[in-house]
Amino acid sequence: MQRCVISSPSDDFERTSLSFALQSWYIMVWITLSAISMLLDKYVMYFFQGFSFPITLALLQYASSTLLALSFHWLAGSCDKEDGVFNTYNRCTIPLTIALVLSKCLRNAAYMYLSAGLMQMTEAAAAAASYLLTSIVIDTEGYSRTACMCGFVILLGAAMAFYGQNQLEMKGLLLQAGSLSAESFYLMLLKQMSHQKAGRCLSQARFILLRTAPTAFLLLLPLFIMIEMRPLHQHAATPGFTSYPLILNVSTLQVLHLVTIFLLCGSVTWKGMRKAEQCKEWLAILLSLGCFGSKYTLLQICGFVATSFGMSRNDNKILNQEVLVFKLIEAVSVGKDDRSLRT
Repeated sequence: MQRCVISSPSDDFERTSLSFALQSWYIMVWITLSAISMLLDKYVMYFFQGFSFPITLALLQYASSTLLALSFHWLAGSCDKEDGVFNTYNRCTIPLTIALVLSKCLRNAAYMYLSAGLMQMTEAAAAAASYLLTSIVIDTEGYSRTACMCGFVILLGAAMAFYGQNQLEMKGLLLQAGSLSAESFYLMLLKQMSHQKAGRCLSQARFILLRTAPTAFLLLLPLFIMIEMRPLHQHAATPGFTSYPLILNVSTLQVLHLVTIFLLCGSVTWKGMRKAEQCKEWLAILLSLGCFGSKYTLLQICGFVATSFGMSRNDNKILNQEVLVFKLIEAVSVGKDDRSLRT
């Protein structure tokens, strides 16, 4: 005879409260690690013993991501590879990775000239440019008047933030503009993944976050050998230079950051991640003020507020890189098609 077990309302409440507390803890850890990771990049490129090798820094980060990707793939096992989304992703791997690597290297180089808070806030311009191109010019995404207006507000806020920078160096502006352009192209390619029917293998969906890491590492390795290996060797020979703290800190923080993202997958919605991303941006500005003594003008603060306002009022159309990936993962996990990704 089968026994029927009915859970009491108090048990459901405790289970819900525990789940909410765990999700909140994951989000707070992700926000903190993301902000610290950005500040560490700034510290390495601007303060760390004359280190000025953006390709080397990106290579270290993708080497850590590659090891984690291989470990995760080994632990999770293989899933059905005939999924339309992932076939599309495999076809886009090379251009997607090239855009990601170019954006990362240019951003690392821009840290030598621009403040960390300015770098973080102006990244929203890439998401705004990507949406405006795909909705107005290319016409592959649902048009929304509110989202388009917010996109222009975000671009205006980014322009105000750049213009208000004290002693703005043109080289840093050009590097960040190139990084944002490459990231915008990356977001456009990533959105093409939603044009195929989504599958239901969540472990493969999580693997999206690291699928590009081995390819990025292989692309960066010859660039490192040709461009930065000899200057780095000469720089390492200078008295007092130690590379072990750099390698240990960058690799450990990168792994912790990605592990936190894996824990968030499937437990936090992309709308929750969207709000967490905005908290991370302002935390990065506050930490930049406290750690590096960055000074922001009134015009920059107005630009930051305009950018944050545009990101919060765009009908969920303008999404940055990580939030867009979470949205795709959420659709993949429930088997939705591309129409659900446009709402």
